[in-house]
Amino acid sequence: MIRIVSAGLFAAMTVVAARALQPAGFGVYSFIIALVSFATIPTTAGLSQTLARETAYARARGNDAALAPTWLWALKWALLTTALIVAVFTVVASRIGGLSALAEHLFLAVALLVLMPFPRILSGALQGLGHVWVSQFPEHIVRPGLVLICASLLWLLSPGDTISVSSFLTIYVGALIVEGLVAAAALRRFAPFRLRDGMSGRLSRSHRALAFSALSFGALASAHMINGNLDVIMLGLLASEAETGIYKAASIVADLVSLGLTVVSAVLMPQIAGLHALGEAEALQRLVSKAARQITLFASLGAALQIGTGMFVLSIGFGDSYAGGYPALVILTLGQLLGALFGPVALVLNMTGHERLTLFMTGVSVLSNGVLNSVLIPLYGIEGAALATATSLLLWNLLLVIALKRRTGLVSTVFGRSR
Repeated sequence: MIRIVSAGLFAAMTVVAARALQPAGFGVYSFIIALVSFATIPTTAGLSQTLARETAYARARGNDAALAPTWLWALKWALLTTALIVAVFTVVASRIGGLSALAEHLFLAVALLVLMPFPRILSGALQGLGHVWVSQFPEHIVRPGLVLICASLLWLLSPGDTISVSSFLTIYVGALIVEGLVAAAALRRFAPFRLRDGMSGRLSRSHRALAFSALSFGALASAHMINGNLDVIMLGLLASEAETGIYKAASIVADLVSLGLTVVSAVLMPQIAGLHALGEAEALQRLVSKAARQITLFASLGAALQIGTGMFVLSIGFGDSYAGGYPALVILTLGQLLGALFGPVALVLNMTGHERLTLFMTGVSVLSNGVLNSVLIPLYGIEGAALATATSLLLWNLLLVIALKRRTGLVSTVFGRSR
């Protein structure tokens, strides 16, 4: 339910942004958010997934003494990596003269870089503890809800029909601060001990092993983020700002097809890690098979809805100027539907300790995505970007399914059978 409400909030937030910023401004905003999201992946996803898995392992083995030291290690690691990322990001952004939009909003982009990792780290710890809905609440309800409310009020009170990109980014920064405070309060409330008293324990794994896991997850998530945002970034470089904004609106609508995968994965993560830690292979296969059927059902219903009402949603929701994104929407929707047939394959590999294999396969998909985008965007515009993204998504899933079967004997597709 949280993910469903989140999808509604995010869609409403996007509609407000698209209308208030207009296609050109919305393109600039989407381009900045995509770059910042990619730059923070090593700390947001890398540490979050590491904490979720290590916390679930420790809880399954009854080793609660290792929890607080692991969380403290993650916060320290986040401070170091964030400082490095901010330094590199600032230097690169200041030297790329063509990215005038980024240079204009550099201060706000840096603020986003600093703030984004910490709520995700806290949510990873909560997810590993088994408090799935609590772990999702700050990121998926608090942040988009605040952005939606504040941006809507600013837009309504604005003397013109638009608001500036800087104003929207400022609201986003404020929402991230509140999100972090809520996540910190939740972890304090649901931790199985007083955080201060738990610091006397020892790490269950060495600093080096934890850092390697975080870097592996971060690299994997970075590669996955490239696959998910390379189309927007390359459109920003190879096409007009208006085309980038129109395509971004279409891709956001199409992404709703993958809501089932997102929802099921959020619940599965601690369960897969716990069953794997206990060696319960048969129970794990039954869980994965059931999840694959649920994901496919959600995706089928979502795809039928998107294809049938996509033109209406783009025109009425975003404005008539976004209706041209419907062909790209159909292509992306079909790609998401076919991808759902493979089930939660990446999650199963990651939670069973095969994140390096997932990273390699994702790298192959990213390479094909980049080549396809560079060839198809100049020829077919936003439809070419959609085709490149859908094709690379299918290749990624196919490679991962083959790897999962060979390494673990598990089958993640909807056609797989329970053991």
